Amino acid sequence: MQAWKLTRSGTLDPNPMAFITAAGVFSSSVVPGTILLTTRDDSGLQHYLLTPESSNAGQSALHLAHAVAARADRVDELPVLDDAQHVVWMKTEKQPALISRDTQQGTDPAAVSRALAISMRPGQWVAVALRKPTQKERRWQLTWLESQMNTNNPQYHSRRSEALVATFYAGADDAHDAAQLLREASAAMPGFDMATEHGTSSRTKDATPFFAATAVLGAAGAAMVGVPDLDLPFMAPVCAFGAAAAAVALGAGTIAGRIKLTHEKLREGLAHHHLPVSRQLGVRPAKPVKEKRRDDGSIVPARGGGYAFDDRAFLVGQEIPVSLVAPHAGSASGEQSTAVRAAPAVMTSIIGPRIGASGGAWVALSARDLWQGVMFLGVPGSGKSVALRNIWTWFSMERAEPSGIDGFPGTRNSIIALETKGNGAQRYHELAAKVGDSVGLSDLSDANTPAIDMFPRVGTLTHQARSIVNAMKYVWGETSIGAHSFNMLTRVFTAALVAGPAITAQVPGLRQGASPFYYVNILLGGYGDEAAVALGSAIISEAVRVGASEEDDLGLAARELATLFGAGVTPSQRKSATEAPRNKAAALLAAESWWARPNKVSWDDVLNNHWGVVVNVGSSLTGLQVDGQLKDDMSAMLTYTLYDAIQRNCSTWEEEGRRVSIFADELSEIAGSSSEVIEWFKDKGRSYGVIPVFATQRSGQLDQRVRESVLGFGTVLSYTQDVPKVMSEIVADLAADGSTWTTADVANLPRYEAIVRTRINGIRQSPFTVKLTNFESIMESYTHIQKHVGPTDIA
Repeated sequence: MQAWKLTRSGTLDPNPMAFITAAGVFSSSVVPGTILLTTRDDSGLQHYLLTPESSNAGQSALHLAHAVAARADRVDELPVLDDAQHVVWMKTEKQPALISRDTQQGTDPAAVSRALAISMRPGQWVAVALRKPTQKERRWQLTWLESQMNTNNPQYHSRRSEALVATFYAGADDAHDAAQLLREASAAMPGFDMATEHGTSSRTKDATPFFAATAVLGAAGAAMVGVPDLDLPFMAPVCAFGAAAAAVALGAGTIAGRIKLTHEKLREGLAHHHLPVSRQLGVRPAKPVKEKRRDDGSIVPARGGGYAFDDRAFLVGQEIPVSLVAPHAGSASGEQSTAVRAAPAVMTSIIGPRIGASGGAWVALSARDLWQGVMFLGVPGSGKSVALRNIWTWFSMERAEPSGIDGFPGTRNSIIALETKGNGAQRYHELAAKVGDSVGLSDLSDANTPAIDMFPRVGTLTHQARSIVNAMKYVWGETSIGAHSFNMLTRVFTAALVAGPAITAQVPGLRQGASPFYYVNILLGGYGDEAAVALGSAIISEAVRVGASEEDDLGLAARELATLFGAGVTPSQRKSATEAPRNKAAALLAAESWWARPNKVSWDDVLNNHWGVVVNVGSSLTGLQVDGQLKDDMSAMLTYTLYDAIQRNCSTWEEEGRRVSIFADELSEIAGSSSEVIEWFKDKGRSYGVIPVFATQRSGQLDQRVRESVLGFGTVLSYTQDVPKVMSEIVADLAADGSTWTTADVANLPRYEAIVRTRINGIRQSPFTVKLTNFESIMESYTHIQKHVGPTDIA
């Protein structure tokens, strides 16, 4: 059996006909043996759909969920039914009859749940086993209804084309309690108006016919022996006694449970969540008889047609059994969840990376539209990091084994992951390797890995210096690096960039082969005015010694330092000029092992060679910790310098079919103090081949313009949120196409599930829900799932 749990996700439509229509969509997909089950545990009522294995079972669950304003989640574990000591079923009276009731006025689909919420205790349950009626049964039942209602072609709920044959059961530790549950459920079901009784099973009841046969056969044998004048065969009494003995044995075997009849079969079925469904009658029910007068004047009364089913079966309108699992009994119905909304059919084809399942089918994002950006929003533990790495893995798979499909990235795709947590760096590396791709690792705190040369010499010395200061400005903002600080930092970086061995050797105690950040800190007085003067004077003196002009780098550097170390400049004046920018330069000294690392790879190399690289600024794989502030500063600086390198190298990449895909698991840590880069990725990145794939668990901490930019990405996957303002912004975006969403839909999303708003061929699709797949746990099947399996082939 397959099973789905139903949880409340909205409000039931107050229009009875809307409920009936929705229930009819579900009933059209019912297969024999389908069971609707309501049980109770300590947390409240629990509602389930159980169905035999079938290809449309998932779709049937979605239809049922829609009918009862719920969501349906596939589950592996179900409540134990066979713990109930007694199982009772509802049956017709000996002469089945309708009772008087107003069947449609004030129909309330939630009435059954509310009734059971009052009377049902933990461990008890009520269920209905379903099948569709045959056309023959429909004709027979119509005959019976006409005689019951004394009219031709009566209007009645069981006449609907989607009516179902239902058998109702209840389980409890006391047979009386189980029967009472059925009474209360049937009384609350909208339109159910059959006069009913209740039946139950036991080994004794199953054995009773055998013991009755024993008595009859024994008496018959005794009569044969006691009446010698009877002209019977010699063996007749022996046969009678033998048959009586056999009946005794069968009865005893039934009592002992060795012979499995109704009771034992029912109990065995309960252990596997199976309940018997009524079978079609073997013979036609009695036809109706009209009243007539005999020749002697006596009257032969009219007799209605016979009931079309066995006494456990009821042909009822589809809304009657469906109402049993409407999870709307207030607090007794437990948690509320977001309604399942199926993805557009076009997304079930392999049009890009498959991300999970919706509506019982695999769902893929459109590869053609990934340039518009992918954004994951969710609280910690919602599953967004795993989903983001799934897209990374898909890009790696495309690099290793290009599909050749138009719009897919293939091998000409630089993939770059900016990892800020540390623990994800190895996962990126391993996932790429498992699909045959090779990616490099650059670790901020591990000197055994190459550093990213963020500031290669491109253009003039002044341009290189300004690039460094612009990156610092992106990290700390215009308030911290205003016009004065920007100018001063540019001057000293111009000088620090030319501080080679010939110059630094002139200053006693100065570190040789250090980074420009170290020498900048010296020039700004970070190690005292004496050290600053010594280095500044050495640069100026070297320029004079070699006769450098201002057209030369060394001459330019000497000129820039004249305002700090020229004749007549006092220590007080230097301190005043350098105090504001000094702390920002000093903050980056914590990464000196990175800046001065001899093994370096530039962003330009990564881009132009279409390399894959994971840059880890979190804790290293060897356990080395990174200061939190340095992590944030370096993350933002890496982002800015990558953006700068893309502008230098990739201006024609879109038309060349080349891509640079950027992954960041925590956007708030790479966004810096400005929205400039993220807005550029969104608005102008396409022609440069940029595909941004970002996630954040800190949506509320993002700059408003950054948040607006990522909410404008082509694909946004929203996991559960806990910041009301963010939820409202997400809902406003989801509802932009006229569909109805509420903050409760976002707040009540289950773990590992998201609401997706995306585009295909540039056209916005209706938002839908998707259960994201943890592909990292099934990597042996990853390529097969992404490239080959059918849309509904979901394990």
